[in-house]
Amino acid sequence: MAVSRKPARNSNRPTNNITETPKTSQPVAPIVSQSAPKPSTPSYSGLHMVPPSEEQVRRRAYEIYESQGRPEGRQEEHWRQAEAEIRGRSA
Repeated sequence: MAVSRKPARNSNRPTNNITETPKTSQPVAPIVSQSAPKPSTPSYSGLHMVPPSEEQVRRRAYEIYESQGRPEGRQEEHWRQAEAEIRGRSA
């Protein structure tokens, strides 16, 4: 009666087939995990548009200030209006 011999197990070799490296000639694509989307950044009227520079906004806000008779206490309103106008132009 012949006795069949089982190959000796290498203790350093992983026993789970999932952890073994596939033996293919083609490269294997990395696994990309699905993560939560990144918070969006302001688009400034388009993809990858540069926000208006502070100098551009400052000049336009001053023009608005002068055109309205140089009223006091409305600098924030003029600044927001200038930003909105400049963003609208870059579209």
